[in-house]
Amino acid sequence: MTPKQRRFASLVIEGRNPSEAYRGAYGAEGMKPNAVASEASKLMKHPDISKCIEKGIEESTRKAVWSREIAIERLSEVNGACYEAIVGGSLDRATLSGFMETADRLNTLANVKAETAEDYERRFNTREKVLEREKRKIDASNAAVEAMFV
Repeated sequence: MTPKQRRFASLVIEGRNPSEAYRGAYGAEGMKPNAVASEASKLMKHPDISKCIEKGIEESTRKAVWSREIAIERLSEVNGACYEAIVGGSLDRATLSGFMETADRLNTLANVKAETAEDYERRFNTREKVLEREKRKIDASNAAVEAMFV
């Protein structure tokens, strides 16, 4: 692959659409949008480029899933320990702060807003449910990305 082809593939892997990636890699000033789209489409069909993009997206997705899973797992452990301490009668400022902070971060990671403590318990009572939900989101994302290249 040429340096421009590698740059094009890299930009697609980073999330740009093929036309934007073409402009970024080839400097398509003066080209009409249809011409850019046509050239980008040709590059997307190139065997080496498409294979490079596919591998890059798989690797990026794997890394994102791994780091997100680890973050959720560790936050869940700390949150669970704080919850157990609160239920066990240790209602001090640090424990309550730890519980609330980890709950907020878990909500952010999972894109969920728990309005009440009961809602929180129902949604996050097990780490497996959170991880399963995240896996479904990633699978849906992967399907959307695959649909773009069909």
